[in-house]
Amino acid sequence: SKSYSRRYIDSYFLRVAIAEFSFIGFHGLLMAKRVFCLVLLLFYFLIPLSSFAGLETVNAVLNRNQFQKSFQTYLAEANKGNLEAQNKVGEAYLNGIDAPKNGQKALRWFGLAAEKGSLDAQANLGYMYLFGEGVDQNYFKALDWNRKSAEAGNARAQYNLYHTYLNGFGVYQDRSEAVLWLTRAAQGGLAMAQAKLGILFRTGINVQQNLTEAVKWLRLAAEQGNPDGQYNLARHYATGLGVERDFIQSYVWYELADDSCPVGSNKSQCAEFRDSIARVLSPLELQQAEKLAATMKVKIATGTP
Repeated sequence: SKSYSRRYIDSYFLRVAIAEFSFIGFHGLLMAKRVFCLVLLLFYFLIPLSSFAGLETVNAVLNRNQFQKSFQTYLAEANKGNLEAQNKVGEAYLNGIDAPKNGQKALRWFGLAAEKGSLDAQANLGYMYLFGEGVDQNYFKALDWNRKSAEAGNARAQYNLYHTYLNGFGVYQDRSEAVLWLTRAAQGGLAMAQAKLGILFRTGINVQQNLTEAVKWLRLAAEQGNPDGQYNLARHYATGLGVERDFIQSYVWYELADDSCPVGSNKSQCAEFRDSIARVLSPLELQQAEKLAATMKVKIATGTP
């Protein structure tokens, strides 16, 4: 397929480019090498960045570790009117985490909390209606709930509005407005919004291309454990686009992306690129990279800056 071909070509050219850059470093910048590597990088630069399937859904944000209390405890508190608990119960039913997946029950609990002012519940309702997740798709209800929550500062709702305006879901398509809401969501600390914004700055799609900004946002996402951010940050370090080329850092972030990428996405691609990087590292550099990766995994898992 076309998607497979692009991934294959991308992988091939990255490996060749790495080998050529390594050779240049030891043997001098010959003109032929300069031209060849420039062509490789331009080709690599123009290939659309692959994105891990399903990483932008609520499912990707939620993690079992976030449910520090049992579902039954949340349910008991939700029945007492606790808004946070009602939202958590709704999320459990929406995603099938700690409870059977049930869109109608999710809708009920989100609705109870949203009506009483829970911004997270409003954003979750907006998500359900926007994408038809567990309910009949309804762009007007989606816009109403997402805008109410987003204007109050909820990053997930702001990210939902990014998709709304980008795709013209119930509104006139407005990519400038879409980027505005995406930026607000990224500034609000939402990792998947930061990763997406970094990719836009990387490619120059809907924004003025800025590789420094791309690296900045990808790093913020990567440090929160977002696989897209980690994968794309590794690519920047491999090519030296927007950041000083550093194969050790590239290895670290490919390793982290491989570790955090859900099974069934492009997990094998991370391992393939990581192994390509490993082949140009000395044994000492590889040992250093592995140590750095292990340290960063702990930092991400514990939320340590």
